[in-house]
Amino acid sequence: MINVFVIIAQTNKNYFNRNMIIGTSLTYMLDQNSDMLNSTYKYHELTWNANISVSINKRIFLGMQYLSINTKETNKANEHYDIYGLFLQYNFLKNRKNRLFIENSISKGNYCMCDNEEYEKIENLYYLGIGIGYDLSLNKFLNGLYLDLSFLKYITHIQSYKIQSYYTQYIIGLNYRFGKE
Repeated sequence: MINVFVIIAQTNKNYFNRNMIIGTSLTYMLDQNSDMLNSTYKYHELTWNANISVSINKRIFLGMQYLSINTKETNKANEHYDIYGLFLQYNFLKNRKNRLFIENSISKGNYCMCDNEEYEKIENLYYLGIGIGYDLSLNKFLNGLYLDLSFLKYITHIQSYKIQSYYTQYIIGLNYRFGKE
């Protein structure tokens, strides 16, 4: 709640909605415990992340994101999970060309890594996210295009399991920035 007051206090009408960023990425993960050559067990996970954000002031962006998580596991049916929510990014760099930022988020979804590292679908889970990222300008190829390199961790606490569940995502994606530098 304090973050909201800080954002409102720092909002400057000259920068509000001056920039908009639309981003997308695909993240692929393979179960790190399985031996690809000797094991018949395999777990694959593919996450598509779509997001949009607007500038609140020179350094703060507020946005929405959607994660579509698809899993394939040996001897099990394919599963689909969703996580969606709001995020806030703070840019540490003064220059407007590249961004080094931290991110906080609150999301809702149905993806849980519960007991014994088994993935389950549990509805109405809430996640607190934290991460760091860097947007590298690719303006040599297309004006407004950026390479998004980020690492995010989402944490949820589940009373019935008496555990905390974690979802970690690395991002190698593309962002397109509209607006003034």
